[in-house]
Amino acid sequence: MGTKEFWKKLRERANCSVRAVSFCLNISYFDAYSRLESLGRKKSCGFNLSPHKDKLGLITRPELSCRQFDKILPELSNGRYIIFVSGHYFAVVNGVVINNLKTKMKCRVKMVYELLS
Repeated sequence: MGTKEFWKKLRERANCSVRAVSFCLNISYFDAYSRLESLGRKKSCGFNLSPHKDKLGLITRPELSCRQFDKILPELSNGRYIIFVSGHYFAVVNGVVINNLKTKMKCRVKMVYELLS
């Protein structure tokens, strides 16, 4: 990949799913980008991880869903997770929130995905 293409991908919009997968799976942004692209993700478009969770080695944790994020964060202190809130994905790794936006701690969690170890 050339330098120009590298920076184009990095400036892409609607890439929160790529970033979340990258941090959760502990792989580079570009490996995550390629993986999601192979699953049907289009450039600069949002992507629903739910139908592809098995292929990414993720399981759902529905018992943590439909709650405020600040209430479930203590339960995410061990492991690698992807959190879905309204229109946005971000990662939590061993209790550390890794996010490219300012997500409010009181936001409602729609789904939690955990990486199988």
